[in-house]
Amino acid sequence: MLIIVNGVPGSGKSYFIKNKLRKIFENAFYISWDDLKAPFIDDRDRSDKNYQQVIKPALQKIENNLITRNIYHHIIIEGTYWDKVQNPNWIENYFYYIDKSLQIRCIASEETIKQRLGSRGYKRDDNKIKDEKSWQAFLIKEPIKITGFKGLEMNTDKEQNIKDIREMILDYLRRNNG
Repeated sequence: MLIIVNGVPGSGKSYFIKNKLRKIFENAFYISWDDLKAPFIDDRDRSDKNYQQVIKPALQKIENNLITRNIYHHIIIEGTYWDKVQNPNWIENYFYYIDKSLQIRCIASEETIKQRLGSRGYKRDDNKIKDEKSWQAFLIKEPIKITGFKGLEMNTDKEQNIKDIREMILDYLRRNNG
């Protein structure tokens, strides 16, 4: 199964994957787009050009070297490129051999996201939270909730136990993947 976890910076994606999802899918191969692109591109540039130059080839290498050899039954991808992963053609092009997929959108309140961005200490977050105008511009560019999102929304404001998360995922899969 392909599991794509997305959300705005500070929404709790990394924490959710590392502390919850990887406990449910213990043998999953985990891909963090931030980790993939870090050595190659400027973190401030999340353009389609950089996506095409760095992430697309990296995914193709992963596909050719790991996944097609059936080493992993589940693949977890973390990233903020929600426009790419919402596109069914993207999934078909890169993961055509996977019969089930799950998209999870991590969401949190504005207050929680602001607090997380301020406390994690990344320089890239400074311009998002420096004043109200910057914050509003960030929310317009990267909305916390997406109208018409066709996946499972996971609110990371509150701590949830593994059993409840597993049940939510299984219920979602039963309803949407047969």
